[in-house]
Amino acid sequence: MNVAHYFITVSTDVIRRRIEAQSFWPQDPARDAQVRTWRLAQVDRCAQAAQNLPDGTLTLDGTLPVEQLAARVTGAARS
Repeated sequence: MNVAHYFITVSTDVIRRRIEAQSFWPQDPARDAQVRTWRLAQVDRCAQAAQNLPDGTLTLDGTLPVEQLAARVTGAARS
C-alpha cells in the first residue's frame, strides 16, 4: 500500500490570523480563549515540523483557492 503525503504551505502570520478569527466556544469566552491560546502556542512548533517532511511529499501553495488545491491533490493521486 502506497501512502501519499501532502503539505500545504501557509505563512505563520496567516495561520495566526485564522486562529484569532475562529471561535470554537462562542457561548464560553473563557474556554474559547484557552483553546485559542493553546493553538497559537503550537504554531511555531508545527511550522518547524515542515523541515522534516517525508521524501516525496507534495508541497502545495496554501494561497491557492481550495478548488485548485483539491485538483492538484486528485491529479497527483491519479498518477
